[in-house]
Amino acid sequence: MKLSNRLNKFPAYFFAGVNKKIKAYEEKTGDKVINLGIGSPDLPPEESVISELIEQSRKESTHKYAGYAGLLELKEGIAEYYKNRFNVEINGETEVLPLIGSKEGLANLHFAVIDEGDEVLIPDPGYSVYTTGPLMAGGVPVRYDLKEEHNFLPNIAQLEELVSDKTKMIWLNYPNNPTGAVADLDDFQVILDFAEKYDLIIAHDNPYADITFDGYKAPSFLELKGAKDRTIEFNSFSKTWNMAGWRVGMAVGNQESISALLKIKSNIDTGIFLPLQIAAIKALQLPQSWIDERNKVYEKRRDIVVKMAEGIGLKPIVPKSALYVWCKSDSDDVESLSYEILEKTGVFITPGVAFGKNGEGYFRISLCQPEEILERASKKLSTLNE
Repeated sequence: MKLSNRLNKFPAYFFAGVNKKIKAYEEKTGDKVINLGIGSPDLPPEESVISELIEQSRKESTHKYAGYAGLLELKEGIAEYYKNRFNVEINGETEVLPLIGSKEGLANLHFAVIDEGDEVLIPDPGYSVYTTGPLMAGGVPVRYDLKEEHNFLPNIAQLEELVSDKTKMIWLNYPNNPTGAVADLDDFQVILDFAEKYDLIIAHDNPYADITFDGYKAPSFLELKGAKDRTIEFNSFSKTWNMAGWRVGMAVGNQESISALLKIKSNIDTGIFLPLQIAAIKALQLPQSWIDERNKVYEKRRDIVVKMAEGIGLKPIVPKSALYVWCKSDSDDVESLSYEILEKTGVFITPGVAFGKNGEGYFRISLCQPEEILERASKKLSTLNE
């Protein structure tokens, strides 16, 4: 069997190798690994959302094809969320597209806007789909640096050097995975001015906007005047409403980009299961107090992880948002060190190089474990000092 040449362009999926090492450790020792590498929320959705899913699933009428564009009620609910949360006016019918999890939208957008040879500016470190998406569509990912000395924000001078007549789009992600860095509207304005200068599409991945600490409130890129002319923003029910496995996301913003993405999706899938869409509407109606209480849980975990990291000689950067703590290490080979830590303690923490070359010298530790598990991991890791 001859497979496609494009597969050869894909980097090996880092976490596939990690899973093999975790499995080998567990088979050898009989102990369960404490995995602090995953970013999947362990907390459940609100009970009324679960009940809505169950109730809707029992109806005979909800098991048909759901339609390509999503329920208008869900789209209008998302538009209302953007109005209430970010004070951004969105047309639910034309400027919102529900997604089968935001990840598929991140990838499929490239098929909608990228031609063979087009270049896409992507952050390093960053989420792997920003790289694989352009490759799947025949485009070229061009990495720009996120460095600690620039607060993990794009360096406009470097972007000016990297942009070319082939550049079509730039990816942003704030609050940021993996660094936990945040950006304000002034930071976004610099990127908008740059994109306008070179006529670029802006794709902003914003799934962590509602996981925030210490009173911080994350913005939407769409809050900027004129941003909708060239920006498509992605968000997710996975993080805000603890619905990761449900696979419900959203693309919001520029009408032309939304329409193009819908055209791609309508040739690939047939929409989100109707009961999931109706349950998602229920989630959108939850009060801010529910999100605030959930964030208190993550904030306590963050503080435990910060102390844990300090206890093994790492230098954590205390985040205002997201589900991770980004930690500086003195090691110049964090991947090898992460596997050494796994073998010695049964705890896995992600080496920053999983997210790009600029992740060397850093670890990402997830907050997606209960406090008691984090405390147990901290005790196991403390044995490294013995």
